[in-house]
Amino acid sequence: MSLQGRSILRLARTSFARDVRTTTGILRLRGLATAPSETELKKTPLYDFHLKNEAKMVPFAGYSMPLLYGKVSQVTSHHHTRSSVSLFDVSHMVQSFFMGKTATGFLEWLTPTSLSVLDPFSTTLSVLLNEKGGIIDDLIIAKHNDEGYFVITNAGCRDKDLAWFKHKLDEWNSKPEGAAGPVSHKVLTDTALVALQGPQAASFLQKYVDTDLKDLTFGKAAYLNIDGARCHVMRGGYTGEDGFEIAIHPSNIEKTINLLTQSPVQLAGLGARDSLRLEAGMCLYGHDLNEDITPNVAMGYIKSGFHKKGTEVLVEVRKKLRKAVVSPMPFAPTNYYRG
Repeated sequence: MSLQGRSILRLARTSFARDVRTTTGILRLRGLATAPSETELKKTPLYDFHLKNEAKMVPFAGYSMPLLYGKVSQVTSHHHTRSSVSLFDVSHMVQSFFMGKTATGFLEWLTPTSLSVLDPFSTTLSVLLNEKGGIIDDLIIAKHNDEGYFVITNAGCRDKDLAWFKHKLDEWNSKPEGAAGPVSHKVLTDTALVALQGPQAASFLQKYVDTDLKDLTFGKAAYLNIDGARCHVMRGGYTGEDGFEIAIHPSNIEKTINLLTQSPVQLAGLGARDSLRLEAGMCLYGHDLNEDITPNVAMGYIKSGFHKKGTEVLVEVRKKLRKAVVSPMPFAPTNYYRG
């Protein structure tokens, strides 16, 4: 994998990738092997809200999702998130509760994460593993207590994840460990999930909650009243910036979303979300992770000897070689609030 003293890093092209042309170039979105017709696409609870705000809707993971809004480019949204605060609709993600006396043991059986040592209302990133240790999906786990967990999984993996959960739940509940306290699984429907991201996210949200957000540090969760609407809030996100992932009950969606889109908040779509997560070194399932990759694999592969920071390389992108420099992850420093 060398050429004129430089290495070629091949960026894998998978069946999950497709090109979307935008005003700023070509954005590669991953999550669909084929693009279903508009009539087949699912809609998030914010679909009509997106249309009212001039969103360019595209197929993604079986859903009609906003790519851009109006004349605001991906680059502009990206920089606004880094400098101010943006709101992303992530309601296509699958939100679930696992409940039961042996819920901790069950989830530790399915993932490599030691959930028993986590404090109540702590969150963690994890992966769902198959029998060979390959990654079925990556997920966010919020531990409420030893008997209750809020879990978020990817929309593009919805069918196989839910089938795997059902299969393993049946197996677990028939085992002696599970019989001591059966575990149940509930998938939330019509609940909105949004990500408020950026350095001004906390100061903006603080105006509408009666809890001091300084006490809600990165990796923590809580039920908060946002202007009277009870929401499940986790501090973190997919951009590398400070922020919050907020689950909103169907009865409170319209009121809460109108509140969360007041100035200086700007709506941002899939375009900015993808470039922001790349800068932050976040993996994307179907591209950086799959069932043939175990959890200790990084973002890319490069020949030994060319891996040192600052090494100039050639990167093959769509059969063309482009200059690049090996850089440590993440490419942009994270700004998580840790207290």
